[in-house]
Amino acid sequence: MELMTLGPKLKQRLDCLKIEANFANALAMEEKNVNLLDVACHEVLDNKNLVEFLVDIIRPFGNELNKGTRNAGAQGIKISGLMKLGQTKTADGKMTSLQYIVSVVGQHRPHLLQLGIQFKACKDAIRLEFKNIDMALSALKKDIGTITTVLTASKAATPPDEPMLLRFEPFLAAVKVKFEELEERYKAAKGEAMDGARSAVGSDSVCVWEAVDSAHAMSSRPIMLSLLVRAAHL
Repeated sequence: MELMTLGPKLKQRLDCLKIEANFANALAMEEKNVNLLDVACHEVLDNKNLVEFLVDIIRPFGNELNKGTRNAGAQGIKISGLMKLGQTKTADGKMTSLQYIVSVVGQHRPHLLQLGIQFKACKDAIRLEFKNIDMALSALKKDIGTITTVLTASKAATPPDEPMLLRFEPFLAAVKVKFEELEERYKAAKGEAMDGARSAVGSDSVCVWEAVDSAHAMSSRPIMLSLLVRAAHL
């Protein structure tokens, strides 16, 4: 009978020890991902050169190409239009529209060529997906819940399980603070990106990263696709 009562307690102890051993590394990995997402968002949304490139160069160029069509007079830039710049040839067929734009920018606004090296975090963030970060944070929250439940039972036991409480109460208090801080930062970064994505439904949406490096078809990545802002808001 004594062994039967010790069995659940032993399992609970082992579960808590396993969580304690793995939690720091798992949390550090998600902190790294959230930091990367946050930096990538701000690389894009705070970049004045990108605003100038998209609004003063790409948008007028596109409107000139579309003059006389239903797409003329656009207030913004769509991802599909940006990707076509690398495929559309100039009138003489010697270069693509994108190559022509870069050559003109190099002559008249050379500072905009710095855009090619101003998105280091964005290139690394291509691998990120919201669903993976959501799942990882949910797993960490579940671990916190497991230890919370065990400690609640340990306090209610007769007598209270003092060794268990002494071992894991400080750990739980520390990781809860770190996790909650990370969760809030992630919600803020994700919200900023998703707000941009929602604003991209209309025809005046402007893509923020594909315009800089059209060689990468980043529209397949949810996070990078969601880094969008309206040209009217820039």
